[in-house]
Amino acid sequence: MQADRMLGEIRRLEDAFYSSDAHVTESDLESMGRRAADEFAAAHPEIGADAVHALAWCYTYDYR
Repeated sequence: MQADRMLGEIRRLEDAFYSSDAHVTESDLESMGRRAADEFAAAHPEIGADAVHALAWCYTYDYR
């Protein structure tokens, strides 16, 4: 089913974003989100800025 494949890809990309160690190495939420987003965007240029921004928001929320 196409929806299952799409959800699997979304979860794979989420895992890739969360593989950043910015939550350990950066001193504040803004720096943490920016660094994780920059790393992810460099590795996945096919992903749009809105999606990267949404993932960064989730990442910083989870590690606040």
